[in-house]
Amino acid sequence: MNTNTNQMLSTDRLGVALTDPFRLMTEMLTQPRWSGTWERQTEGFVPPFDVKERDDAFVLTADVPGLTEKDVEITTVGNRLTITGTRPWRGADDKERFHSVERRFGAFQRSFTIPNGVAMSEIDANLENGVLSLAIPKAEETKPRKIALKTRDARTYS
Repeated sequence: MNTNTNQMLSTDRLGVALTDPFRLMTEMLTQPRWSGTWERQTEGFVPPFDVKERDDAFVLTADVPGLTEKDVEITTVGNRLTITGTRPWRGADDKERFHSVERRFGAFQRSFTIPNGVAMSEIDANLENGVLSLAIPKAEETKPRKIALKTRDARTYS
């Protein structure tokens, strides 16, 4: 067995180093944007977002490890919410070289159209422990409310 690291890695037809083929197959079947090793290797950092609705707000959550407040910008225009940012490359110095880079880096932008009936001017944004959370409160008139029933004497309406 040759101990040269470059010869221990197999490569695809484009010369991109392949790792565990079962992991690659699992990724291909579970990640809709996966369309081949070459594209997967060159795709930049795009954080996936969870979007949920509560009685009082819409909540967006994304994992953005390594980002700080300086790396993320949140803007609104009408009912359009846009999150842009950059996950900077922190590469090797002259004494190091990578054999594999699986983490993603670079600029990203995600936009969401928020339904009517929200208070866009009152968005609460929080970045803590690599998790970005945005709470977009619903306007008071769109929040569920309980209406009290009153009983009336039937003789009053006859």
